[in-house]
Amino acid sequence: MTASTKVSLYDRKTDKVQRAYSRFQDNAYSAHFRNDGKLIVAGDKTGAVKVFDVQSKAMLRQMRSHQGAVTQTQWSADGLHMLSGGDDKSVRCWDLGTQEEVWKNTNAHDDYVRALCPNPSVPHIWATGGYDHAVKLWDRRQSGSGSVLPPMLHNKPVENMIMTRSGTMLMAAVGNEVKVWDLIAGGKLLHTFSNHQKNISGLCLESGGARMLSCGLDGLVKVYSLRSMQVCHGLRVGAPLMSIALSPDSRKLALGCVDGNLVVRTRAADARGAPSLDMDTSSASVGAAAAVSSGTSITAQDKKFYKGAGSAVSRTADRMIDTERSERLRPYDVHLKDFNYQKALDKALHTHNPLVVVTVLEELCHRSGLTTALQGRDERTLEPLLSFAARYVAHPRYTNLVQAVTHRLVDLYAGVLGHSDSIDELFLKLFRQVRAEMGMQRKMMKVKGTLDGIISTSHLVQDGALGKRPRGEVDGVRVVSE
Repeated sequence: MTASTKVSLYDRKTDKVQRAYSRFQDNAYSAHFRNDGKLIVAGDKTGAVKVFDVQSKAMLRQMRSHQGAVTQTQWSADGLHMLSGGDDKSVRCWDLGTQEEVWKNTNAHDDYVRALCPNPSVPHIWATGGYDHAVKLWDRRQSGSGSVLPPMLHNKPVENMIMTRSGTMLMAAVGNEVKVWDLIAGGKLLHTFSNHQKNISGLCLESGGARMLSCGLDGLVKVYSLRSMQVCHGLRVGAPLMSIALSPDSRKLALGCVDGNLVVRTRAADARGAPSLDMDTSSASVGAAAAVSSGTSITAQDKKFYKGAGSAVSRTADRMIDTERSERLRPYDVHLKDFNYQKALDKALHTHNPLVVVTVLEELCHRSGLTTALQGRDERTLEPLLSFAARYVAHPRYTNLVQAVTHRLVDLYAGVLGHSDSIDELFLKLFRQVRAEMGMQRKMMKVKGTLDGIISTSHLVQDGALGKRPRGEVDGVRVVSE
């Protein structure tokens, strides 16, 4: 789920947040898994396209060429390229290995790009739609960066798009309608669904590709058959919806609400343990349409709702699951988020908590921002840092990190010695602490050497290397046991 300044990954079994990716300066948009599920691509409001490792949460790639918010990102079918579009009206294609633009069109649309859909069967072809009421098809192999087909124009903004697995049919959410085109026939309009009262905001396909689902700002979910081009089922959630997704086994339906809440509905397996998607044969199971099933009753235990689900069902029988609560950021976290490393370290020092300070220092090292945080300090801001280093330089829990910080401080501020009595005193205190620790280490090494000699001699005696004595005799004295 992409919301606010992070991307949250939920566990399918527990419906709880498994991990969050928060390396964003501003709002995050359009997070998508690669086909193998190992990488995630997302855009943000600052114009960056970012790629994350799913397991480690590390940001592997960051590309910046867009001049506006990147609201649409996708993977190509081969998983080697990323596609992006945004508020700067441009569409771009990136190479995962080199982080370079391999294709771009800075004037792809005349208004914001709000829909982007790769061709599942042809990696170099994708479609985009925007607020200029146009849907265009692109081919990365064309040097002129022109549209493959003539633009498919409408009288309403394009909010979302999907393609069938074969890449021959394109469905787009245009205002409160869903339009279906045949791309093989040169973009011929096959059908128009007009079953929503307000704008349609999300589209998705079930794994078999025979049915399509849509959600809209009217709080409705519709299920369509692409064979008969008719509506199979409908569901009223009661809250304006922004996005919709269906699990590969068609047992979980996730709905994103305008207020940032997430509604999840789970369908129990049938008697054979397999989901049934034959919805055309049953019209009485409207409640099961949300879970994309029919002929199988859904009990109250099978439904899971997040706060904000509206009046979809009676609250007495449903189980409420709270979404991850947004924790109030600490002052140093706020500055880290804004990449203001020096202020972040100052705020951490003001807590007088060594664990907090060390945690911030480790984060700065991870971001390669330690030198930025330490340099350019005056007497007032340097004193707390030197005091911390002098106090914990010999602490066994923090010594490795604090020693690295101390070396960097000496490199940066050795030239200011003699200009401030307080700074000179702190450097002298730091020197004394290091010297005392070194003296202690020398004594410990001597003790260790003595112990090593005793232990070695003991082993030699046990192995008989010093010669055997008569039994019952120690140093020539006979021992008589009673």
